[in-house]
Amino acid sequence: MKFRKSQQQDHCGRLGHIARDCRSKTENVKPSTSTQKELTSFSTALEGWLCTTEQRCAIEEFFGKRLVVPVTVMNMEVQALVDTGSETSIAPLNMFKRAKEQGVDIDAYVERVPKMAEVIIRDASGNKMEILDSIKLTIEAFGKSEKIPVYVSRALGDVLILGTNVLDRLGFKLT
Repeated sequence: MKFRKSQQQDHCGRLGHIARDCRSKTENVKPSTSTQKELTSFSTALEGWLCTTEQRCAIEEFFGKRLVVPVTVMNMEVQALVDTGSETSIAPLNMFKRAKEQGVDIDAYVERVPKMAEVIIRDASGNKMEILDSIKLTIEAFGKSEKIPVYVSRALGDVLILGTNVLDRLGFKLT
């Protein structure tokens, strides 16, 4: 059966099926009384709206896997995100909190660096990050120990971001 442009399905606008077979059918939904906290993520809602395996596969091809490597910082193994889109390295405050809770002498691994100028760093979404300090932090990765420059951020999580300012020193080669 061939469909002409005039035979597009009215609800979703796609060719190849009729309204009763449309996977994008709307359902009668009562107005939501949920609070902002109960909202699902946009990607979860999007999957529900699309409702097809084929389309989910198409969406997933736009996202690569995160390149996360284990490194040792302050005698703790932490996850470090290799971020070629970041020009600077950023250490989350939670990483230092965890080290302190484990009784680590943080000052043995950290050298404070006076800020030469006030910097504005934005995350991938364009939001301004709260930078607390600039330091040099001893990090062990791939059998090498380096004291690398990083900014300390109040960012959530425990993942150290390794930006392009340190990748060469840690043995990464981008080709």
